[in-house]
Amino acid sequence: MTTQSGKFSRKKGLALGAREKSTLIRFIREWILPRRKAIVLALLFTAGLAAASGAYPLIIKNSFDTLLKGNAESLPWVLGAIIGVTMLRSLFTYLYQISTSQIIMRLSTDIQQACFAHIIHADMARLSRETTGQLVSRITNDIGYVQQATQTALISAIKDTLSAIAMIATMFYLDWMMATMVFGLYPLAIFPILSIGRRLKGVARRTQVELADMTSRLTETLAGARLIKMFRLEDYAVGRLDHSFEQIYALRMKAVRARARLGPALEALAGLAIAGAVFFAYLRITGGVKTVGDFMGFVAALLLVAQPLKSLSNVSTSVQEGLAAVERIYGL
Repeated sequence: MTTQSGKFSRKKGLALGAREKSTLIRFIREWILPRRKAIVLALLFTAGLAAASGAYPLIIKNSFDTLLKGNAESLPWVLGAIIGVTMLRSLFTYLYQISTSQIIMRLSTDIQQACFAHIIHADMARLSRETTGQLVSRITNDIGYVQQATQTALISAIKDTLSAIAMIATMFYLDWMMATMVFGLYPLAIFPILSIGRRLKGVARRTQVELADMTSRLTETLAGARLIKMFRLEDYAVGRLDHSFEQIYALRMKAVRARARLGPALEALAGLAIAGAVFFAYLRITGGVKTVGDFMGFVAALLLVAQPLKSLSNVSTSVQEGLAAVERIYGL
């Protein structure tokens, strides 16, 4: 199954396969859409958080323009705006975290309940098809992957997308020419992101299978501890489990190395974008087109948008890992 999926992904390039799309659509229809009211409420809190974050660069611009002009009368308004925006951002952050965590925890619990109910009502032929450890792994490890992927794709992606949109809109408002130049570089990052995401899905599927085997062996070994002691098979049992632990370690490190490649690539692009913005801003300020406040506000927005864009780069990889787990859960 893994080999066929890998071949299919290579043939399709950047797109999801037909089976992956079908699985994703089914998961959204059965588990995401029924929670649309709670998701809309979380979206409102997220939009408030993004709007408050987008106001920071504008406040910085007005602060520098006010200080450089020596206009002391406007200073209290600037300080009040900083405090007000900070308090609003703190409030929306709290409401966002509470509402989104409730959605994710409720989703994970409902999936666990549905999986266990399905297993316990199945006939003995179905129950004997897999070991106890493998079934336990479906309800624990696989759902853990789904929870992480859902949190990243549904919640973090929405927050980071809205925050990035607010910052980008502010940058275009302050200087559309510099913003166009800066964001001409970022589309180059999409190719390594999608390539690493496809690779991580295969690693995640193998990791989940190995976790199920390890849980099965561990359960059987602990259940048969008396027999192991009787026949002095401790070294054999330890060696058998050690092999599983090492396999899981190797797979997890492979995933870590794949994810680690994204950070340096995005950092390099961010460095090029900031250097280009500084040089271009120097030309604009010396030409009298823009003020120092415009430049400081633009740089602040550029630095603030880096984190949401970096977080969005993890969405593709997390979704691929989650899809592998969803396929195993639907396999029940």
